[in-house]
Amino acid sequence: MHKLFILLLMRSLFYPLGGFHMILNVAICDDEENDIDIISDYLFKYQMIHDVDFNISRFQSGQNLLNTYSKHGVFQLLFIDVEMPELSGLDVAKRIRKLPDRDVKIVFVSNYPEYMQNSFDVQAFQYLSKPLSYEKFNMVMNNIIEDFNLTHTVQFIIKTDLSEEVIYSHKIIYIHTIDAHLKRLEIVLEDHSIETIGTLSEWEISLKDYNFILSHRGYLVNTSQIHYFEDKKLIMNNGDAIPVSRRKEKEIRTLFAHICISGGL
Repeated sequence: MHKLFILLLMRSLFYPLGGFHMILNVAICDDEENDIDIISDYLFKYQMIHDVDFNISRFQSGQNLLNTYSKHGVFQLLFIDVEMPELSGLDVAKRIRKLPDRDVKIVFVSNYPEYMQNSFDVQAFQYLSKPLSYEKFNMVMNNIIEDFNLTHTVQFIIKTDLSEEVIYSHKIIYIHTIDAHLKRLEIVLEDHSIETIGTLSEWEISLKDYNFILSHRGYLVNTSQIHYFEDKKLIMNNGDAIPVSRRKEKEIRTLFAHICISGGL
């Protein structure tokens, strides 16, 4: 069972209740406290204008960031100062790229633009030059938010008995109820499964824009993960057979036919 967290911006998304709202968990990693303050102020200013919230964590060494990263989960966006003593921002980024979360976006912050040429092997998303300006920061943040939106996926922080884990909506195959009374669910992903607390109705609301459908009272299915449909069952890409209720059969047959015609399967 699982539970799951440079200058780092983590687009943790809400726990799945109600509508979609982007919350970015931010960790700022810089040995200069003044630069951390500037970025924190810029993030606060940005969230006042845009429909996004930030949870900010501050680190003045790369090692402290790595320690927190490994203990508390994965980030979605990192703002990292390149020039830090003992462990440089590039070294920190290389270590993070070796962790399970490889989709994290990294923004390097530096006094020396020439470091940009060394950042390709860690897939830096953006680069900010010091001294920092809000105009440039705003442009970088707009690019980050746009990129998240273009992927048309959403991330959730899932609470389990022992920890938290970040998952992506497109990697969910289906969600089903284990115990309705205790509100226990199983989220079946492409490479593993997670047990957590919640209800299918909460997840249905949260995933309504991401091609999920209730096939049965106890199952919420990712339509992009359907392999084929037969004998009132959906056969998923992982081979699992999901029941289809009589009430939902016509709707799902119509949906499945539309997907096939449009080339989705």
